[in-house]
Amino acid sequence: MSEKLAIPAVIAHRGACDTAPENTLPAFREAMTIGSDGIETDVQMTKDGHLVLIHDARVDRTTNGEGLVSNFTLRELRALDAGSWFSKNFTGTTIPLLSELLDLCAGQIPLVIEIKAKGIEQLLKENILHHPRGREANITFTSFSLDYLVALKGIWPEAHCGYLVREPSFNLVPGLRASGIRQICPPAKSLTSEAVEAWHKEGFTVRAWDVKTEDMVRHCAAIGVDGFTVNFPKKALIFLGKQVNR
Repeated sequence: MSEKLAIPAVIAHRGACDTAPENTLPAFREAMTIGSDGIETDVQMTKDGHLVLIHDARVDRTTNGEGLVSNFTLRELRALDAGSWFSKNFTGTTIPLLSELLDLCAGQIPLVIEIKAKGIEQLLKENILHHPRGREANITFTSFSLDYLVALKGIWPEAHCGYLVREPSFNLVPGLRASGIRQICPPAKSLTSEAVEAWHKEGFTVRAWDVKTEDMVRHCAAIGVDGFTVNFPKKALIFLGKQVNR
C-alpha cells in the first residue's frame, strides 16, 4: 500500500528565494505567481524607525553594503543593492518596506512574519492596522523569542502567533496556552506523526521549518504537519501534486 500523504501548506521561505533574491518584492511576486500557499519573511527596524524586510541583523550577505540594519536610516538602506549578489538580472533591487509587502499581497495570500528585532511590537501593530489593506491581511507572527511574541500578544491579543523552536517540548504547552499562542514551529526533522498528533490534540497547529530536500517535503506530508516553509516552493508544490500556476 502506498504511503498516505497529507497536503500541508507550502509557505515560500523569504519568498521564492530559489528564483529571486530572498526577501525582495521579486521573490514575493514569484511566490504568489506560482501559487504558494503562503509567504514567509523577516521584519527589522531601521535607525529612523521604519520596518523593513531582511533576515540577517547585518546587510553584508544580501546587499553590497556592510553593517547592522539598525545603524542605517531608511534612505541609506534603500540605496543598497539587494539583488546583484543573487544575479545581475536583479541589480538595483532594494530592501522592501513591510508596507510594500502589504501593498502587494494583503488579503490575497497568508503571510508569516518573523520578528527579528526587540521592541518593535507596537510599531508592527500600527504599521499593519494603519495600512489601507492591513486589516485584510492574514498574518501569523513568529519568533524564536517567546518574549517578543508575549509582548505582541500583550498589546494585540488578536494577533496570531507561532513559536519557533529548535527542539519541541510539551513542557511549553502551559506557557504558550497562557500567552494565547496556538502554533508551534519546530524543525521538520525533529517531528514524528505521533508528536504532530499530540500537538494537534493540545489545540496547536504545527508549522515545520528547515525543509531542504524532497525527502523532507515527503516527511512533512506523511506526518501531517499543517504547513512548512521551504526555499523551493514551486518544486514542493509540484511534488505534492498541488496546482502550480506556471
